[in-house]
Amino acid sequence: MSLSDQERAIRERAAREGWSLTDEDLYVDHGVSGALADRPALTALTGNLDRYDVLCVWSLDRLGRDLPQMLNNVQQLTSEGVEIVSLSDPVDLTSAAGEFQFNVGAAVAAFERKRIGERTRASMPARAKAGKHLRRGLWLPQGERHA
Repeated sequence: MSLSDQERAIRERAAREGWSLTDEDLYVDHGVSGALADRPALTALTGNLDRYDVLCVWSLDRLGRDLPQMLNNVQQLTSEGVEIVSLSDPVDLTSAAGEFQFNVGAAVAAFERKRIGERTRASMPARAKAGKHLRRGLWLPQGERHA
């Protein structure tokens, strides 16, 4: 889902719930891969939340580059009294069942991310032999460039 679609969904949810949401309340790491540990907007976000704040994300995987970081961020925020709402993950992190469901879902997501990486790396020799290279997540014939 595009960033603009995610933002629209978050704004719609905020309006339905009566949450105060300004442009300064939106944290987006433009041009930064979610796989990176150093994500300036995520770091700023986690430092700016207070007790009783509601953090609304499109997906819980936005809170970490991998399972340990995501679990750590979720645990840190909830222990500080921040309520986390995910639009695409129907998980209530305030209950034991919801916490269990989150942990299982996070493990499955981490597994799938690693499997995608394995499949990509496994296909690289054949792609290179065919004259194709991986650029920006897309396989392009050698010589093709992004506009």
